[in-house]
Amino acid sequence: NASAFQGAGLTLIGMGKQGEAFPFLNAAVRLNPSLALAQFHIAKYLNMSGFSSQAVQHLQKATEAEPANSALWYALGLACRDRPNSSSMAAEALGKAVKLDRTNPVLLADYAEMLHETERSSDAEKLFREAISLAPDNPDIKAKFAMFLLNYLPTPARILEADAVFKLALQKMPEDPYVLLGLGRVAYSRGNPNEAVSLFERSVALSPGTASVWYWLARACQRNGNPVRAKQAMAENKRLQDSFIARSLAEEKARDNPKDINRQLTLARLCAKGKENARAISVYQHVLTLDSTNTAARHELDSLISSLSASGEMPDMNMFNTMVASFEHKK
Repeated sequence: NASAFQGAGLTLIGMGKQGEAFPFLNAAVRLNPSLALAQFHIAKYLNMSGFSSQAVQHLQKATEAEPANSALWYALGLACRDRPNSSSMAAEALGKAVKLDRTNPVLLADYAEMLHETERSSDAEKLFREAISLAPDNPDIKAKFAMFLLNYLPTPARILEADAVFKLALQKMPEDPYVLLGLGRVAYSRGNPNEAVSLFERSVALSPGTASVWYWLARACQRNGNPVRAKQAMAENKRLQDSFIARSLAEEKARDNPKDINRQLTLARLCAKGKENARAISVYQHVLTLDSTNTAARHELDSLISSLSASGEMPDMNMFNTMVASFEHKK
């Protein structure tokens, strides 16, 4: 029965066998969609594998089954936050989580971020300060709050406060790219481009895939008289932004045209480039089912698998393919 499938899946998770757990959890929710814990763990795997839309659907079913469970609303809010154009949905879910549990400072800070993003910055500041009062030693919350101070009404007094809060966070996270970015922005706002460049360079070295760091590095380099590096940084910022847009468009086109080999191949390449390895392998395999003689797909797939196997990064394709099969079953 459904409860037995869920129990077996949760037992396997406890043993660290997530790949083997997924089929049991999937069977459980097919029989009984109101099994919130099974829905939660399925959503967790889906989100990690790049299927955020499907993850949201499972979490919505979980919250319908247990509407008084703050953790489920929190998970739904985070899943929505990672999707394009879903800020309002994320804020709504996180708001419901906060109403159910106002003692979780990390939740309060995440909700505050979403309130700021949805133009409720005054309420966001109150929540940030409440979160810090609950967890005064949490460096992540401090860093988020300090960045908020730079983004919302950045008066000299607020920039001074942001600087102090960032430095407290830096004591516990000396190599955190987000904190270094924030301190770089403080230096830039105070007219110290050389210090800003140094901080941005450290940040970008730690997090080269973050477009905003390259943007601020470009601005600081332009101000301190290094137009060559500024041009390089702005070009990388644009490349990362364009890559994100291209990936989103490619996924939409591939989903709408499942038998279009060129669109499927484009998606596979973008997934591989973005290190979404399981998704890339799966799409390459799909291309080869459409055209087994496609030499480009065969060569790129073999190269990807060889590289991942050599580095020990080969994903669990059994679990991934089971997830994909579950989507097809629902269709």
